[in-house]
Amino acid sequence: MNKKKFRIDINKNENLQIIIEARSTSKRLKRKHLFKFNNISLIRILIKKLKKIQNINGIILATTTNSEDEDLINEAKKEEISIYRGDENNVLERVIGACEKYNLDSFCRVTGDSPLIDIKYLQLLINNYLHNSELDYISNSIYMPNGQGAAILKVKALKKARKYLNKDNKYREFITLHILENLEKFKKMFLYHGDEISNFKTSSTLDNRSDLNFIKKISNKFDLQKVTLENIMTVKRK
Repeated sequence: MNKKKFRIDINKNENLQIIIEARSTSKRLKRKHLFKFNNISLIRILIKKLKKIQNINGIILATTTNSEDEDLINEAKKEEISIYRGDENNVLERVIGACEKYNLDSFCRVTGDSPLIDIKYLQLLINNYLHNSELDYISNSIYMPNGQGAAILKVKALKKARKYLNKDNKYREFITLHILENLEKFKKMFLYHGDEISNFKTSSTLDNRSDLNFIKKISNKFDLQKVTLENIMTVKRK
């Protein structure tokens, strides 16, 4: 299957792709990425939005070897993106495995729990990185509401966390935690988009049934493929 090319060159030597972390076995809301709005699953809505991003080489779904993720994979394949399957319980090794399979130098981490992510801010994140590609880590997550943040990491920086796996299992799931706990060891940047966004605390992530109901509420007012953070800020969660 031919993969769509997403690249508009800034740094021709940088293989940067988006990695979506997603699985179907969440205890709080199983198969959450497969809920449909206007007959399109949330994972496909997310992918369709990410395919509009410029200055990347591609998109990879990093999911698990669990048979329950077959339907998730089939949905992603409809959008002709790359797939990587790895350990269900070790997200760090799963992501590193995807990076190694597709020979990435760096990657933009987006979770599958962020179907409402505003790609305007994601594009700014990517462009900032490509103009400062000496960075090990750049993120906007600290100053964005849940469900809107993302981060870009050098693969070599992520691999430094491997040696801490046996020390604490938390590094298996929270793959950027080692970097965040040891910022002095890495070249980093944090983007800030103003007080209004920084102070907006309403989550637009997809984690439980309440989140799904909020997404339904937003879908009654806006096209989920085009909804912006500013649109979301006009909708009351309760």
